[in-house]
Amino acid sequence: MSWLFITLLAYLLLAISSLADKYILKAHVANYKAYAFFIGFLSIFVLPLVPFFVHGGLEFNYIFLAFLAGAVLFLGLYWFYKSLQIFEPSRIVPIIGAFCPIFISLLIYVFSDGEEALSFSNGIAFIFLVLGGLLLTYEKTKISYKSILFAATTAFLFGFYFVLAKYVYGMEAFWTGFILIRVGTFLTAVVFLIFFFKEIKKEFFAQKIKFQGGTVRLVIGSQIVGTVGVFLQNWAIALSPLVFVAVISALQAVQYVFIFMFAALLSWKFPKILKEDISKEIIFQKISAIILIAIGLAILAL
Repeated sequence: MSWLFITLLAYLLLAISSLADKYILKAHVANYKAYAFFIGFLSIFVLPLVPFFVHGGLEFNYIFLAFLAGAVLFLGLYWFYKSLQIFEPSRIVPIIGAFCPIFISLLIYVFSDGEEALSFSNGIAFIFLVLGGLLLTYEKTKISYKSILFAATTAFLFGFYFVLAKYVYGMEAFWTGFILIRVGTFLTAVVFLIFFFKEIKKEFFAQKIKFQGGTVRLVIGSQIVGTVGVFLQNWAIALSPLVFVAVISALQAVQYVFIFMFAALLSWKFPKILKEDISKEIIFQKISAIILIAIGLAILAL
């Protein structure tokens, strides 16, 4: 299962990028719309690759599907950053992590007319991964109906993107699909800029975002690491059977393990930068979650 190893490596890199994004959003960005645009606009860097990997004669349906996947990805990022700034991450992330693979499974089942479904053993692994991810990120906080709605919307968009991307990668060469999806994300960011130009301009040029010195290096470094992680995640989607796309999403639980480990280390080394609650109760909860995730991985690897 080469896609399994690639997925684990992807989530290691995405964990590093997520910690940096959390710090940037909290300390330097006051508007989720501006940050969503910024991340989406970075897809402009794939444009020089278009002449080399996107050949003529592509069917309109394929191009439309790739652009749609890119647009859905941007909308998912928008709702994700919006949710993070309105609600506590501890309320949002567990719900997104639990709902996303479920939505993917349902969408695949519907799109395949019920022909694609996980085997019994893989289904058990899927459940262990989802429960482990949920337990790992769960905190005893009040969850509102609105936060559930936001998280479910985000999870559906990310899940829809996963499924669309899988179909895109199955129709043409991986690089062609990957680049066209990013072009779709970039074009959606441009349309987004048109509708929210004043707000985004104010955010970037009214000294609200102070990207200077180390912060610039942090943003660039985070995006490079995140881009490689996203590339590997999409490569895993392309390599895996359709039915395992939901498992790739559920494997995000491994990313939460990496985040917890890195956050605990950083809070110990640099408590002023990042503070992590590592009480005995929390440690027991995290270890229990990691055991569930390990069982899920072991079943998948068999």
